[in-house]
Amino acid sequence: MKVRSTAAALLLCASTIPALAEAGSGLPFHIGESLNLTPAQRAAIVKAVEADKIQTTSTPQFAPVVGAEAPASIPLHLLPEAAIAVVPSGDRYQYTLLANDVVIVEPTTMRIVEVIKR
Repeated sequence: MKVRSTAAALLLCASTIPALAEAGSGLPFHIGESLNLTPAQRAAIVKAVEADKIQTTSTPQFAPVVGAEAPASIPLHLLPEAAIAVVPSGDRYQYTLLANDVVIVEPTTMRIVEVIKR
């Protein structure tokens, strides 16, 4: 009987996590959702980040995907002012460069909110 109630409790908890994220849990995005940037915004972010001259990070066996958690070991940088000018909510996020990608991360949760190919 105890096994059933534990399993039921785990199932209930697991099913409420997405609902909490969507019901205003303080997260600035829904889990698995991107920032929905326009092509012009993406281009402006890439241009601003490239002007920042930040070194590309190498993280073997990590492929950045929106909604995934970024490794704590990757260095994050504030988005440049030119990027924030085209994405006003950009001041809440930080970025890193992985190979040919600009990866935008919500730093308190380390969740990836956007991956932009350079």
